[in-house]
Amino acid sequence: MEAVAVGDPVMSGDTLARLESLELEDELVDLAGQVEQQELRRDQLERLRVSDPAAGDQLPVARQTLADLEQRLERKQRDHRRLVIVAPENGTILPPRESVSNTPDKELPTWTGTPLDEENRGCYLEAGTMLCLVGDPTAMQAMLVIDQADIDLVAEGQNVRIQLDQVPGTFLVGTIEEISAVDAESVSPELSARGLLPTVRDPSGAAGGDRPLGASFEARVALEPHDQTLLVRSTGRAKIRVEPQSLAHRLYRYLGRTFRFDL
Repeated sequence: MEAVAVGDPVMSGDTLARLESLELEDELVDLAGQVEQQELRRDQLERLRVSDPAAGDQLPVARQTLADLEQRLERKQRDHRRLVIVAPENGTILPPRESVSNTPDKELPTWTGTPLDEENRGCYLEAGTMLCLVGDPTAMQAMLVIDQADIDLVAEGQNVRIQLDQVPGTFLVGTIEEISAVDAESVSPELSARGLLPTVRDPSGAAGGDRPLGASFEARVALEPHDQTLLVRSTGRAKIRVEPQSLAHRLYRYLGRTFRFDL
């Protein structure tokens, strides 16, 4: 596999990777040979139909067989062209989520990391594997996971300060743009691995991942311009500037958390 590297700038239509499929290439060669043979068969019948009525009777079937083979060949050629991955827009190459090997001990290990890692060049990629992302690393957004006990204090337009584990000691500033209307059903592997949010394993989920231990909501934050080079799916903590609360309201919220029961 030939591919670009993380951090490379690309323009729309630039080649990101050239994949190979030996099985597909064998099928192309086989179908091309069948088409060539069927073309010869059709041409032969067309020459013989003047002197041999039986050849004329066989000609419609030969033409239909050739048309079917040509359609199959065209579909395979289209699949082969799709092995060349191009950039959908201008931007910078960003890494996809890293893969962690979960291969049983008795089987050969699969690749780990990302398909763009140098040691993974030439590895086998299953259908649906994300190769990379293309975007603007300076125009990222943040997603906050907010506990149900605090969601009533959060509103769109509030200011947020974010400290990422990637750049400790540095704060990013942003504004809440949108709050989810339903509670979050899953947690990203990065957030779960950092232990920043209590989670429970959910084997019944679509991906068998983790879900929040309690009801949680997501809020999207638009970050203000900054000079930090951020990694996709970085984790950290955020503080939201909320409206001042009276002492009585704070006491009510505290008691509500202390004596909350799940039946």
